[in-house]
Amino acid sequence: MIGYAALLGLIDQTGKDILILTESFDEATLLRSRITRAEVRRLLLQMCDGLAAVPPDLRQKLVGIEWDAWALIGRCLRSSSAVQREVLWHAAESQTPATLLWLQEHRKRQPELFSYVPTVNS
Repeated sequence: MIGYAALLGLIDQTGKDILILTESFDEATLLRSRITRAEVRRLLLQMCDGLAAVPPDLRQKLVGIEWDAWALIGRCLRSSSAVQREVLWHAAESQTPATLLWLQEHRKRQPELFSYVPTVNS
């Protein structure tokens, strides 16, 4: 299932990029860093969009991922809400690592979802 593999690969890489950017930051430092904060926000929105693109049949196979939470994160990050900064930190520090752990677990248990080998329909 090449389509699934590409989408899941993009989500996984985006999450890893978020972790790399934020690994040396505490909340206050990240929120003060205008350039890094903007890039983390961009990557989080990319991750939200990628997760939103996951079709329902695949979502059922990827238990543990908090689909509704990611949808809410996307809405908050796109708003001018005062909670945007708190949501950004929570998503980068908590939601992203949890999602990456679930993807890693699913990769072990369902490697075919992450495989770039075309499948033949019978």
